[in-house]
Amino acid sequence: MLLRLLKFLRWSIPVFVGLLAIWIVGGNFLAAQLEKEIEQEIEKFAQQFPLTEPNNSALKLQALTAKSRMGMSINPDEFTVDAYISSHPDFSVSFSTTEIQAFQKIMKQLKEYLEAQIVKPNDQVDPPPEKLQRYLASKADSLEAIRNHVLNNEVPQLRVYIAPILEGDYEYALPSHLSVANLQRLLLLDILEKNRRGQTQAASEMLEVSWKINKSLRNQPILISQLVAIIVLKEQIGVIRKLDSLPPKWQQGLLDHNYSKSILTSVEGEFIGNFRIIKNFNSYTFRELEDLDLQWLIILRPIAKPYYRFSAVDYFPVAKQALSKKQTQNICSYDLAVIYDTPSWWNILGHDIFPGIPSFINQRLKGDHAMLELELTQKILQIKELAAKEGKWPESVPNLESSICPGEKWIYQVSPDNTMSISFSAQPQWLQERIEKGERPLIYSDSTIPD
Repeated sequence: MLLRLLKFLRWSIPVFVGLLAIWIVGGNFLAAQLEKEIEQEIEKFAQQFPLTEPNNSALKLQALTAKSRMGMSINPDEFTVDAYISSHPDFSVSFSTTEIQAFQKIMKQLKEYLEAQIVKPNDQVDPPPEKLQRYLASKADSLEAIRNHVLNNEVPQLRVYIAPILEGDYEYALPSHLSVANLQRLLLLDILEKNRRGQTQAASEMLEVSWKINKSLRNQPILISQLVAIIVLKEQIGVIRKLDSLPPKWQQGLLDHNYSKSILTSVEGEFIGNFRIIKNFNSYTFRELEDLDLQWLIILRPIAKPYYRFSAVDYFPVAKQALSKKQTQNICSYDLAVIYDTPSWWNILGHDIFPGIPSFINQRLKGDHAMLELELTQKILQIKELAAKEGKWPESVPNLESSICPGEKWIYQVSPDNTMSISFSAQPQWLQERIEKGERPLIYSDSTIPD
């Protein structure tokens, strides 16, 4: 019996080793061939977003923000501030913890005040709390410096560095853009207060400042930047609807950027990162695998490498197909419950990551809602312009068809009490769900005819 076992092992072990060698060598060779087309596609995507350093306009804006301590955290971005100061020795910044703390004390109240104003489906604005008014007055010179800089210089261009995302480097620290978001809230407070005090031209100029700064985020091919840009945009939209004397250019400029498209572009970058994470799973350190509770895989590295690569090749087309489906759907008619293809049954890593595909894809809903809100705001400005010319709410408004949702339109009415209202003709499921979660409904009313 023992002799038979030894004889079996004597011929089976070489066969097993041979098959293993074929799997390792042949598997890696075949995987490399299958990866070529995907890698070419990734290279084409990456070429759209070369490494770009921040321009002088962005550097000075960050330095001005740091100098004023508006919207800054206790730990400012010293690199970008130093990058500007090093080439502008006449520009000095003194960091004051007291001023940082002063801003932090009004952050919560500022956010609550803005939310309370922009949620109103009309042009009513309450006076800000005295604490906010005092803080705003104390920063008048700093806000004026930012206004002069942004209005008289090119759009701030933040650093574009997408390589870590495309490489699946999950340890890379992405910028939170918290300082930008905080600064924007101060600018929007200033706009509302200027408008409330009748300083319409100054309010319009500061809105232009806010809009230009947000362009620096919306042009980024990074998902976190896109999401922060939309958060700021929604607050801007709420403020814009309160203003009665904006120049006509705003009606055209509101829809000059497709947020749905730019979000999906950033999602594509995330999918590429997932592809690389799966493909390079073999290169993870023991500590990284331990964090994922997969440390036992360390002993299977040479054997598992082809499997990881095949898994990545299997995952990527599934993710791309899901992305393609969402890109071509009418935002007012697509089904949230759409069933996406899934990775093959043997693709364990692909299945672990797959639940993130619908979650990433549905980020587009934030862009879709923003586009509809922008279109509504465009119509509101159009109606206000007509009312200012005619001295009354117009009896009808041209071009109420929706360009965002083909087949739908905006419904304009004037009630017997001389209140105008405009609302959307459709209520898709995803929109209803977002409204139920606290998003603004697509409706606006106003009883005060603009001068």
